[in-house]
Amino acid sequence: MLIFEVAAVRLFAPYFGSSLYVLSSVLTVILTALSLGYFFGGRLADRFPTFLPLYLILLCAGIFMLALLHVANYLLPLAQDIFTIKTGPLIMAAGLFFIPAFLLGIDSPYIIKLLSEDVDKKQSGAIVGSTFFWSTVGSIVGSIAAGFVLIPHFGLTATIASTAVFLVVASATTLCLLTALHHDVDQPIPWTPLLTVLGGGVCLSIYLFLLSLNPLPQQPAKEILYQTDGFYSNIMVYEQAIGTTTYRFLQRDTNSSSAILPGSQDTVFAYAQVILDYPTLKADAASALVLGGGAYTIPRQLFYANDTIQIDTIEIEPKLLSIARKYFELPQDPRLTPYEGDARLFLADTKRTYDIIVSDVMNSGYYIPPHLTTIEFFTHLKSALAPDGIAYINSISALNTGERSLMGSLTKTIAAVFPNYEMVALVGPNYSGIQNIVYVVRHDNQPITFGQQPITNIFTNNTTPLVQLVVDKNQIDLAINDIFTDNQSTVEQLIAKQFLNE
Repeated sequence: MLIFEVAAVRLFAPYFGSSLYVLSSVLTVILTALSLGYFFGGRLADRFPTFLPLYLILLCAGIFMLALLHVANYLLPLAQDIFTIKTGPLIMAAGLFFIPAFLLGIDSPYIIKLLSEDVDKKQSGAIVGSTFFWSTVGSIVGSIAAGFVLIPHFGLTATIASTAVFLVVASATTLCLLTALHHDVDQPIPWTPLLTVLGGGVCLSIYLFLLSLNPLPQQPAKEILYQTDGFYSNIMVYEQAIGTTTYRFLQRDTNSSSAILPGSQDTVFAYAQVILDYPTLKADAASALVLGGGAYTIPRQLFYANDTIQIDTIEIEPKLLSIARKYFELPQDPRLTPYEGDARLFLADTKRTYDIIVSDVMNSGYYIPPHLTTIEFFTHLKSALAPDGIAYINSISALNTGERSLMGSLTKTIAAVFPNYEMVALVGPNYSGIQNIVYVVRHDNQPITFGQQPITNIFTNNTTPLVQLVVDKNQIDLAINDIFTDNQSTVEQLIAKQFLNE
């Protein structure tokens, strides 16, 4: 059950992100299904107190798990376009996970009933305690196995499918053994109907297992070079033509987080071009820290743009460094030092200060993880910034200047720590839709100025001078927005509102 639960959260990530809504929806549906399974399972066990219904139910749970996994491969891409990130996870979790969880919920009261049949009533408490003890031990093993072994090493689909097949085969095998051992010798064993049902169930599960492992038809314009399940997200490397140029992208769940033009040192994404304008503000920068490596394209661009700068990068996903070197032409050089871990913990522990800090930490749902948006986080960031240092904070939000919004609260939080800041909107300061907004902050009080550096957006095929992308901060009503804190960071709620408005 816990393998299924952990995998269910990851299954939704490429389509709805890994937000609080996804986790809450999966837990709500599975707990509801389990509670109803406990309720009806107890009554079913009283009416049919034999092992035959129990193992047939568990066998059916495995078959349903396989069938719904196959269905999910086709429904989730459609649901992403139909439902919002707030309602979609709950609706799809109910449709995909309720039945298997309900069937698996029947097992606990059934097992307690069967184990209690041949013991004294004085031992009923021990039977209940032992059942829940071993159930919890199984949950612990399942959750550790799913997170540390199965999904990272064998992939998400194979983990769910193999768990379901094991459930089917183990139930069928156990049912045959118990039937042979417990059946009255004076009565003929109904092997023919029993083996027909069990054999059909096993064959159907194997067929569904093979079917579920088949990937969806690939989009013609996208050539997938590599795909794997990381520790924190699904990782895909693909190439896609935009106009007459073919770019290579890194996609983590829903978020295309990095890109290069293979064989070139050109900067692809517009927000990275803003960051490379740092010599305008800090010409003598000798050190840089990049929070969020992704495909390590920002460290790569800083490396090629400056022959002497030392660049440290902190990335929480351990698989990305080797992917960056293999697919995104990241050089191995003493000036590039990668670290593995959480950006906030790194900032809290580091004793160094940096001339340039780039915060490019995006969750799989197009937003900054909540603990990296708070006033406490930006205080740590300021402590790691040199007295005359510059920081670039990349975000994805909409310029809703006259209402409470993700952009408004993030701006108010940053302004509370860095009063000297400017904002660059990559589509344009007059565009009200969702776009990259880069905050440029200084530790000191020197002015933040921008020039005519051309910023090119490959998706809109527009080139605009950087100075024309600067947002007028006076239009933003900070008073109606809240400051994000560790105690209360409403990132998920505001991002859901943002997508609903769009």
